[in-house]
Amino acid sequence: MKYELLFEDINERALVCQIDALCWKEFVAPLMGTKKTSTIFVYEKGRAQAYFSEPDLKSEAKAGLEFYKKKNNLTKAIKVKKNAKKESERFNRLIKKTNLKTISTSKLLSLVKEYHKTFRRTLGAHYLTQPQIFYDIERKIIGEMNNIKDKEEKFIILTTPTKISALKKQEIELLKLALRASKKNKPTNIFLKELSKIEKKYGERAIGQGHDKWDLKFYKKELQNLVKLGEKEIKERLNKIKKHQEKLIKEQKEIKKEVKFSKITNNLVNACAELGFYRLDYTRISWTTVWDYGTKVLEEVARRLKLSLKNIENCLLFEIEALLTKEISPKGIKKELDKREKCFLYCLEHKEEMFSGEEGREKRAEILGVVNYNSISELKGFVANKGKVRGIAHVISNEDANLKRDIAKVKKGEILIVQNTWPQLLPAMQKAKAIVANEGGIASHAAIVSRELGIPCIVNTKHGTKVFKTGDKIEVDANKGIIKILNP
Repeated sequence: MKYELLFEDINERALVCQIDALCWKEFVAPLMGTKKTSTIFVYEKGRAQAYFSEPDLKSEAKAGLEFYKKKNNLTKAIKVKKNAKKESERFNRLIKKTNLKTISTSKLLSLVKEYHKTFRRTLGAHYLTQPQIFYDIERKIIGEMNNIKDKEEKFIILTTPTKISALKKQEIELLKLALRASKKNKPTNIFLKELSKIEKKYGERAIGQGHDKWDLKFYKKELQNLVKLGEKEIKERLNKIKKHQEKLIKEQKEIKKEVKFSKITNNLVNACAELGFYRLDYTRISWTTVWDYGTKVLEEVARRLKLSLKNIENCLLFEIEALLTKEISPKGIKKELDKREKCFLYCLEHKEEMFSGEEGREKRAEILGVVNYNSISELKGFVANKGKVRGIAHVISNEDANLKRDIAKVKKGEILIVQNTWPQLLPAMQKAKAIVANEGGIASHAAIVSRELGIPCIVNTKHGTKVFKTGDKIEVDANKGIIKILNP
């Protein structure tokens, strides 16, 4: 059976690999009417990779098309995403108010189980908009635009959300505050009350990929940097945001007049745009914050068992339960957990199968093969925003990302190559001439931000951060979805 790399994440050890696999089997597949046949997760060198079988990817693309054809299913998916946000908020509040160090072992175990369940559900809600679910939807929409000039570009416009995201609202609020400070020539320290409100509303959106929330110190610095731009530049930025939104709405209306979509296809167009918004504004923050607060629970488990957090993250749920109920001893499992830190292969087909250490590496090579990235000079991906540019590559890999350091190193006009994009990367994206991402689809963060910035973007390249190196001269042809290294 052939497998395709779908996504990667840092810090996703055995426990989260299990959560990731189960959320597809228990949540996404039943809701969308598809059946998961085989999933493989590999953890090695600080990151996990998810491989889906080709039959599964085709099945999910077909299921996505059939599911979102129906208008009421879009309503159902949005409701699921809203409920996921509520579930995450409930769980996070529970952990915030619980003194983990004083609760009983049985209560601690119940919190571990609650974390596992909430993470599965919030991540499952997020995965209702994974890239492969849109493969056949995209073909269906573009197929009804055959006689339309620039159909791919118009498809991108049609599927871009018109609702203003929380991150964009944050930007607007900070710009307006900076404008007030700039106009009256007032020090930014007098705006601490307003900045505290912004922190409360948006700060947790930075959580994820091993990064903490944005705090008051962060927002003070952001405001100071915006004030330095001057009143004219601040006004121009606010006006640009307003004009972009107005232009997008106008263009979508014009395209819909030009293209006479069938009722079903019109439902699909609306689903793409709506789900792009809810993916970023509801379910991304849901699973990232649950992961963060759940880690606090695992830290307490590790403390009581006198194991490292990495050891506990390398346990599956039944093993944590057995450790806390003293069915197995920490010493008895420690050797196996250390092997999993070196390499861990988790397979979910008819049953769970696990391979650790050297056996895991051998099994991975047997099932997935070995890729020589040095022999690759060209990659293909999905066009998220059209255009063609040449420039210098700047690679930021998830597994070794230090955003404060890495963003500062990105120079204006470079081509940003990332595993995937997340809110903290926005300053680097704003400097970039183009964006290339290993992951993502038409509803992804990279796709939507690149359209707001008006720069070319190619997503779902699978291996961009491994093939290209910082300093490479490359060409990004986001008309054809091709990235290649240019001859020196």
